[in-house]
Amino acid sequence: MTSLSKLQQRFLDIATDVRLSPKQKSSFLALEAEACIPYMTVSPSLRQAMDEGIICDMFEGHAPFKPRYVLPDYAKFLSQGSDYLELSPADDFDDALNMLTIIYHHVPSVTNIPVYLGQLDDVLLPYIG
Repeated sequence: MTSLSKLQQRFLDIATDVRLSPKQKSSFLALEAEACIPYMTVSPSLRQAMDEGIICDMFEGHAPFKPRYVLPDYAKFLSQGSDYLELSPADDFDDALNMLTIIYHHVPSVTNIPVYLGQLDDVLLPYIG
């Protein structure tokens, strides 16, 4: 067998760790890949503040592509559907629940789950009955 680079060994360790769930493995592999890219360019004064512990990036990775707080208009999503997700508007309660389950997986977040699920009673009421 050929020897693995340090990075390949790290990937293999994550992929074969029996203590991790498949979801955890996927998340950890993504974090390792993100850590391989250069940190975004910051000003010297910001770098100094980070080095001195005045400002923290909260260890969210090198690629700034994950917003922290996103508050989708779920009622609008259900009533209009989504061209991006190729979903028609919800017709009934089952459609509404299914669509919410789908969009919750597509809301960008550092936690990989939305921080706001919506006012479910108000959002779902039009689809009951």
